[in-house]
Amino acid sequence: MNRFDKKNKTFTRFIHDDKKNSISNNSVGAVYEDGNGFLWIATMAGLNRLDRKTNTFTVYTTKDGLPNNTIFGILEEDAKNLWISTNKGISRFNTLAKTFTNFGVADGLQSNEFKEEAYCKTRSGVMYFGGNNGFNQFSPGTIKDIPFEPPLVLTGFQIFNKEVAIADKNNPASPLQKDITETKEITLTYKSSVISFEFASLNYTSTDKKQYAYMLEGFDKTWNEVGIKRTATYTNLDPGKYVFKVKGMNNEGQWSDTITSIRLTITPPFWQTWWFRTCAILVMLGCLIAFYRMRIKAITKQKARLEKQVKERTAQVVLQKEELTKNVTELAALKDSLTEEKYLLDSLMDTMPDAIYFKDRESKFFRVSKYMISKHGTDSPDAAVDNLIGKSDFDFHDKQHAQEAYEDEQEIQRTRQPKIDYLEKETRRDGSERWVATTKMPLINAQGDVVGTFGISRDVTQIKKLEQERHDAELDKAVAQGKFEIASDVMHDIGNAIVGFGSYLSRIKRLQLDDGTDNLEKLAAFFETQKSAIASAIGEDKAGAVVKMLSGIAHTHGSHRNEITKSITEQLAIIANIEEILSIQRQYITGHESQERKPVNLRTIIDDSLAMLFTSIEKMSINVITDIATNLPVMKGDRTRLMQAILHILKNSIEAIDIKAAEKIISIHAAMENGRIVLQIKDNGKGFEPSLAGQLFERGFSSGSGSGMGLYNCRTIIESHEGTAEIASEGNGKGALTTIGFKT
Repeated sequence: MNRFDKKNKTFTRFIHDDKKNSISNNSVGAVYEDGNGFLWIATMAGLNRLDRKTNTFTVYTTKDGLPNNTIFGILEEDAKNLWISTNKGISRFNTLAKTFTNFGVADGLQSNEFKEEAYCKTRSGVMYFGGNNGFNQFSPGTIKDIPFEPPLVLTGFQIFNKEVAIADKNNPASPLQKDITETKEITLTYKSSVISFEFASLNYTSTDKKQYAYMLEGFDKTWNEVGIKRTATYTNLDPGKYVFKVKGMNNEGQWSDTITSIRLTITPPFWQTWWFRTCAILVMLGCLIAFYRMRIKAITKQKARLEKQVKERTAQVVLQKEELTKNVTELAALKDSLTEEKYLLDSLMDTMPDAIYFKDRESKFFRVSKYMISKHGTDSPDAAVDNLIGKSDFDFHDKQHAQEAYEDEQEIQRTRQPKIDYLEKETRRDGSERWVATTKMPLINAQGDVVGTFGISRDVTQIKKLEQERHDAELDKAVAQGKFEIASDVMHDIGNAIVGFGSYLSRIKRLQLDDGTDNLEKLAAFFETQKSAIASAIGEDKAGAVVKMLSGIAHTHGSHRNEITKSITEQLAIIANIEEILSIQRQYITGHESQERKPVNLRTIIDDSLAMLFTSIEKMSINVITDIATNLPVMKGDRTRLMQAILHILKNSIEAIDIKAAEKIISIHAAMENGRIVLQIKDNGKGFEPSLAGQLFERGFSSGSGSGMGLYNCRTIIESHEGTAEIASEGNGKGALTTIGFKT
């Protein structure tokens, strides 16, 4: 709603705000100004009164007596009453008493629902309100209140949902001695735990005006307003006296002052009666008196016995005092000895360059050496040994290493067998690693029980690195020494075989070219021209068959010759690739490897590699799926070395696939991603454990019978072309995915 200031030409907006006094709803249907200057506003959330002096709103809703919160029209009669049309009838609002009187279909309205802007008041004071089924016309002064208090009676009484009959000779124990409408009091036993009253209002107007409210004095704190429901049920009432009251609603929609009531008494069980409780108290008092007398007698006897024991114990105390004096002297000497031993142990724990620790049965530290502070990365100047007490390896190392250490220590405690000077790799949460030589043994107390674990660890990371460097140097030396001696001979023999095989293929190709089909075609053409002469000699049918046979032989021979020539050309191309690879290998072996980089096409390398492996792929019936983008740029590199790497990866994928598998697939995908050429080779072979992914490219590592140098050499080739190589698998039997990336 907006207010326009004509003088200042400004608008003031009134919108709903839950946090402060405001209009109840932003949807306004009507605005009416009464004789006192107040604005009455019809909204979808109640009736609003605006005091223009203070700009404050007063909101009236169904909680205040409105039949419905949706207001359509507002009119004022001479008596200062507002007549309001709603979505549930018409309401008369007394602005002085702040009360509502509601009228519905039972009072003659066309329906309960009225319409927006369908209302008016004539000069004579007659009011009109329009709705779904027409409109209502009335003079407010002729609407008189006719007070009527409809009588309300009890119509039924039930126990355990069964109607209670009136007592007679066949049912003398019934709690109802006469009809419930005439009964003023009912007495029930505590066993009647579910009771119900039925009641009815003798109001024969509208059903919606038959509203009820009831309460049980002594149980309910307030009236229960239940609408048109005519029953009240109570369960598990405590023994005592109650009064059940019920009232109805009059024709004005107000609660009637006439209340119908009935007294109700619930008798208690025998153990809750006054005479039972009195007897129980007397019995308890008798027992207490008897117990008291017996206790006094026992205390007297015990006193005499204690006096005798005191005399005997006094003599023993004197002897024990002398022994204690002697023991104190010995303990003092023992304390001095223990203090010295503790000092030596503390000095050892503080100065040893090793991690020394004691753990409880749950593998938590309860004493550690000072070296442990630096070992676990606690470099703060305020760090102390106490900061590690109560913690475990799970607080410092990765979950896998901590779990392995925990299982080792639990096994040592269980078997009482130590683990002496074994190597283990520790991995911290930040990913850093180091090697330690560890000794662990069970911690046994004086009673022979295992109470934890004692351990000592020494950092041997540098020693391990030196050993690895020495191993790598020896491996490089062995490779360097043997690769020329062995590989040179092998490359020579393979080269000779390839050259010889290529010579034979070239000779076959030359013979194919010499062995043309021209003579057969000429012979077939000659027979065709002499067909009539031949027909006169051997018959027309035989002559046609001979000519057709010669033409077919010429065509078949030409087709086979073309196919053989194509295959030989492809094999010669493969041999050329192999000779190029062998040339690079000879240069690599002799140390004269070329560093020249030329433009290469990755698609061509993939096609040539698949062609070289065609026999293996066809033999195993492998379905090769290629998805190579057409926009791959030409990259600079060593074509033969790149083909060598891709060949090896494809060969690994072929070997990983089970020949008995129902479905054998190798998919090759190449595309541009984030400015890089990305090649992915995926198979559905045997796969491997995900934890091995980082080791497969390491020098000398092999998951099978290989030398462990294949994938290492592949990554070396790819990295020499400023590329990256990764391999991953979801587990055994789930295949592998190799991803190669190159800069463009």
